[in-house]
Amino acid sequence: MTNPNWAEQTRRRARSENNQRDCWFIDYCAFARGLYHKKIPHFIIGRVAWANWLTWCALDSGVPVVDASAAVLAIHQNHDYGYHPLGMQGVWNDQRAQRNLRFAGGWDHIRTIADATELLGSGGLRPNFWGRWRAFERCAVRTGQFVQFRVWHPIWFLVLDLTRPLRTALGLRRATFRRSRERV
Repeated sequence: MTNPNWAEQTRRRARSENNQRDCWFIDYCAFARGLYHKKIPHFIIGRVAWANWLTWCALDSGVPVVDASAAVLAIHQNHDYGYHPLGMQGVWNDQRAQRNLRFAGGWDHIRTIADATELLGSGGLRPNFWGRWRAFERCAVRTGQFVQFRVWHPIWFLVLDLTRPLRTALGLRRATFRRSRERV
């Protein structure tokens, strides 16, 4: 027998139990055809690092990344890690996890949904100003020290993001500078 109210009951249960995971858990991706064409390494899909690499690749390609967590109710089936002899620790740290991380290019090519350039919420799409801070924070936490080039990169892009409206209003665009250099 089918339940005609199954969808609403599922939504209500998901909201009441609300077992929201942190930004490392990426449950869904939507992207333009061709974005990853001939770029995706030979990941073990569904294991550590693969969705985080997809996020990094989009950001590295200059493609906006939207975190729709506040607008989309993603329901991930609860499960344990009993299929792995070492449980959750094994899934996150075994040879397959290390292989995926190596194929991703290491921690420098890993991003989370906190790195999204845009946030989608009830008020629509808005810039994620904290996304650049997350990169800085991740670098500082992971390295345990402030290495100049690693720290400067996210700060520079934060400054660019914050000054973009002013630069646009003044007509200061990269193409303008490129054309003026070509004339010289």
